[in-house]
Amino acid sequence: MDAENEQKVIRLLTNKFNRWWTGVVIDTPLFKRSDFQYIYSLVKEQKSMTLVGPRQVGKTTILMQIIKELLLNGIPSVRICYADMGDIELLLTCPNPLYNVLDVYRKYILQEDFISLNSAVYLFFDEVQRDPAWAETTKSFVDHYPHLHLFCTGSSSMNVSQRCKETLPGRSYLQVMLPLKFVDVLRMRYLENSQKINAEQLRAFGKEMRNWFVSALSTDSLENFVKKCIGNSTFFISQESEIQAALDFFLSRGGYPGVVLKENTGEAQRLLISYANDVLAKDLAVSGGLRNIDLAEKILYLLAATSGTELNKQGLIKRIPGSNFLTVNKYISFFRELSLINEIPIYSGSRMGSTKYPKLYFQDVGLRNALCGLLDAPFSDTDRGLLAETIACDHIERLSFKLNNQSRGHVYCYRDLKEKNTGGETDFILKIPSLKREIPIESKFRRNIHHSSTMYEFLSDHKQPYGIILTRDTLKYDENTAFVPLWMFALMC
Repeated sequence: MDAENEQKVIRLLTNKFNRWWTGVVIDTPLFKRSDFQYIYSLVKEQKSMTLVGPRQVGKTTILMQIIKELLLNGIPSVRICYADMGDIELLLTCPNPLYNVLDVYRKYILQEDFISLNSAVYLFFDEVQRDPAWAETTKSFVDHYPHLHLFCTGSSSMNVSQRCKETLPGRSYLQVMLPLKFVDVLRMRYLENSQKINAEQLRAFGKEMRNWFVSALSTDSLENFVKKCIGNSTFFISQESEIQAALDFFLSRGGYPGVVLKENTGEAQRLLISYANDVLAKDLAVSGGLRNIDLAEKILYLLAATSGTELNKQGLIKRIPGSNFLTVNKYISFFRELSLINEIPIYSGSRMGSTKYPKLYFQDVGLRNALCGLLDAPFSDTDRGLLAETIACDHIERLSFKLNNQSRGHVYCYRDLKEKNTGGETDFILKIPSLKREIPIESKFRRNIHHSSTMYEFLSDHKQPYGIILTRDTLKYDENTAFVPLWMFALMC
């Protein structure tokens, strides 16, 4: 890169991306996600980390909060460098954006060779999918310079995560960021109004609940878990009506940070649709062969409309003239890799797995509702139950991730096709291999609930001691079943 372009990069780095170099205080939101400290610790510990997830879930925000935290903890400002790889001026200036920024930063800002560093330097790069060579550049610098810490984010997770797995195996820690979970929506909405809901207290209660839950699983005494919840419930009884109202809000709006504080339905609808359009217009461009925006839009809408049901790809093909199985399958994989949808496989006792169609859930109910034109609409009991099941799916997946040492792929759906119970289904099976437990979980978001015959068939057939039914407001233990309100279960996920 010639001297003129190097000067352009210096100006961008100093005046646009890293104003803390000149003493400017970073302005970041007061609210921090529950996993902020965890991700911050990874940045300090890992040589390289790659953060992926849907657009607008808050990746850049958490990155700026991490930078501010580093500065507050005494890291010299010049040893922290940030650049947005999606910046048009930077892309027009740099033939190899990531490498060029690193080179200019080393020569003119840090003024120290990376090989001679004796303390950490923290490097943050947003939207790295815009640089085709980002993974190779990261690999080279991580391998050769032990005091560099590289933190990369990417919205096109299909492209970024695949490159990370192929080029950076064992070198870059891959972390997925999703829309906010229920407890974080509570914390964001009630940050300045703790008189109505003390969200931080509820968050602490949720952590304690998770400890009780793990202890109960270890001792095969889920009844004790429920008893502890009941015995310690006095502090939230006065808040319960507000929590239920907040859950109703969450059922409609979901967890994208940009819409959580929007009071106007029209503004929230426009924001969510713009997020979906950004995926179709921008992420398809780097997806490797998927270019048909019109087809992608139709498939995404149909997936939203059928969320919570069996994923029948042949049925989708029939509804989209000119499509075929291979193409539809590619687009569904694209949306799954972008963390827009969850596919829950059907439980099978065999190592070969099940050949039945999986169940599909939209990752975020707000985005699903916006695509279907139902944001803040009056929901029927059936619709409300489906949305509650979608939220249950998301939070069970998150809980599984925590209970299974941060590994995925332990949540299933169970179908009993025996003649005596044809078509019976249990919404979820949560596997915890370390405890040899397979816990059936049903979502029954209504006032009058009953036991699940299919759940009891599963418990009997698979010699499991207990199941869970997620309810609207019932908390009790009865006949080997823990009845737990969905909002309470979500707090511990």
